[in-house]
Amino acid sequence: MKLFICSLMIMCAAVVNAASREMVKYVPQNALILVGADFKALRTCDIFNQLEKDGRVWSFNEKNDLTPYLKALNLNPTDIQSTLYTKYLNSYGNKGEFHLFEISRDLNSYLEPKSATPYLGLKLYRLKEDEDLFVTMVEPSVIAIGSFTGVKMAVDVMQHKEKTIKDATTLNPLLEKVPPAAGVWGISQPLSRQEAASRGADQSTNAMLEAFHHYYFFGVPAPHTIRTHFVGMAKGESEATFVRTFMIGMLTFAKLKAENQQVADALDQINIDRNGNNIHVSAVVNSSMVDAYLKGKLGVN
Repeated sequence: MKLFICSLMIMCAAVVNAASREMVKYVPQNALILVGADFKALRTCDIFNQLEKDGRVWSFNEKNDLTPYLKALNLNPTDIQSTLYTKYLNSYGNKGEFHLFEISRDLNSYLEPKSATPYLGLKLYRLKEDEDLFVTMVEPSVIAIGSFTGVKMAVDVMQHKEKTIKDATTLNPLLEKVPPAAGVWGISQPLSRQEAASRGADQSTNAMLEAFHHYYFFGVPAPHTIRTHFVGMAKGESEATFVRTFMIGMLTFAKLKAENQQVADALDQINIDRNGNNIHVSAVVNSSMVDAYLKGKLGVN
């Protein structure tokens, strides 16, 4: 329940052929997680537009995943057409990450005065002299931003020094299951807690997500709703039982906390299905459900 509203709606702070899907060609084979959002598609939905208007997606007064980059690049939210985030393991077994942005502004004049490091025919611009924050133009309208090693990885994949996620045996098939019309989506193959700690992967310690061998989720926007799906394969029968029981319990608690019949009816439409070790959760997220979640009225914050 919380996964749907929190991940699919708030994560964007965090339509066919969504641009975020096209940017996966810069993602390395050893990716652990990808999260993409097509803001052009999401802005066709009243729910997202209201969240954006209320400052729930972009807030320059609060720390989140995206706004520090907008500040560093002197961009406005409307300049971002789509985004893709990835966390991966490099060839030494350590974690790395970077963001990709499709933008509607020419950044060349803004970046040109900044110090730059040449690399494989491109320039890696340092955005702040006292921070490990770099950006490079991998296409005229697509930038990679992150640490120096993160941005280098995007260039390495671009120049075929590193294999792309298209060569990944687990995540690429998951990516193909995400429909082109998805406005927000994600795929992941989590590490165990022990492995994540040993590699400094900064992975979520959520016990429910750790129960999965892999999972994917997506949301397809409509004018007044977002149809969402979460599909995951648990590591075993006990994990599948735990996840389904936990989800049903959380959903039951949210129904008890529902402040009105409209919210209760929306929660009744959430389906939690299990087939062997596979878990499939589907829901239609509407404005009343999102409002109740943001006000803390569902008891799952």
